[in-house]
Amino acid sequence: MPLYDYRIGAGYNVALASLTNVETITDSDGYKMRAPYAILTYNAGQFRIRTDGTAYQAGYGSLTWVFAVVTRAQMAKLSTDYCAGGYSGKVTIYTRTTTSTYARYNAVLLLPNPAETQRMMKHIREYAVRLTRLVAL
Repeated sequence: MPLYDYRIGAGYNVALASLTNVETITDSDGYKMRAPYAILTYNAGQFRIRTDGTAYQAGYGSLTWVFAVVTRAQMAKLSTDYCAGGYSGKVTIYTRTTTSTYARYNAVLLLPNPAETQRMMKHIREYAVRLTRLVAL
C-alpha cells in the first residue's frame, strides 16, 4: 500500500482517477518504485525586477521529484511509459509543491541523462526527474 499520493499519467488533462501512484509502478524485474521527495523543490518561475525595484515571478513553475534510488529497469520504464522511449514527454501529475496539499498539474517530464546519474552497481542514487511548464488543473 502506498505511503504517499504522488501520481502520474501520460499526456495532458488525465483525470485524477486515471493517474497511477508512483509507488505502484512495477518495472520489468518486478520491483516497485519508492515515493519521490518533492516538497520544497518547487520553483514558481523566474524572478524579474520591475522598474520600481520590486520583484515578480514570470514564466511557468517547475519542480523536481528526487528518487533516493532507482534501478535501470525503473529508469527504462519511466522513459517508455511517459516519454515514448526518449527523455521528455507531456504528463499529468498529482503532487505536492510547497505545502502538504496535493494538486493536479499538466507538466513536461524531463528525465536526466543516464551519463550524468550517480550509479551504484545496479542502482542509480538521487535520481532527479524534472517536471517543467507546470499548469494547474
